[in-house]
Amino acid sequence: AGAPPATNQHLNGGAPMTAEQEIEYASKVLHDMNDFEMAASLYQAILQRDDVKTESLNAAIAMCGLLSSAIKSGNKDAIRGLIEHITDEKSPHLAHIKDPTHKLSTIIAEGKLLLSMEDKLKALEGDNGVMKTLEELQTIVKKDNKNIDAYYSIAVQHLSTGELSKSIDAALRVVRLDKTWNDAAGKTLLLEIFEMLGNDNALVKDGRRRMTNLLL
Repeated sequence: AGAPPATNQHLNGGAPMTAEQEIEYASKVLHDMNDFEMAASLYQAILQRDDVKTESLNAAIAMCGLLSSAIKSGNKDAIRGLIEHITDEKSPHLAHIKDPTHKLSTIIAEGKLLLSMEDKLKALEGDNGVMKTLEELQTIVKKDNKNIDAYYSIAVQHLSTGELSKSIDAALRVVRLDKTWNDAAGKTLLLEIFEMLGNDNALVKDGRRRMTNLLL
């Protein structure tokens, strides 16, 4: 991928990049080029700029960029540490995270969900320590369309592979069958997905409407 550009690098030999331009470039490196190591270096460089104050929005965006980089790499220790730092009640970034216009909270939610996936999948294992496959679960619900355990397992497994629409559908089925099942696990899973995707997402708008109808 090559070495990351130096902080405040010049654009085409012209003026130095602004912090906002560096943030935009780091985002492209992360999401378009899929290079999480280089992106992390760029976000670190942004945080070290003299014109990026610790309590500024740019600093909060760069910190969440580091978190996104860690999520892409699957580095759970880094994800855990960054979430703790960013969401600490004394964090200089907290006000920006809580402001819905910046949509930074969705990155925090994604990190938290990734950290919880291992436990969620572990909980699906039977007494023999083996988890039923999606094919086996689909066969179960075809024979018994009121099997809440199977629908919840389907929802979690689809979520783990990024099939969010299918995960939402299965979790909604759990809510429809029993909204209080397992401490309202179906609703909790839906809210975790919605928080990760953000309120503007079409899946969230549709899912929230369907969930509200089931909870009325």
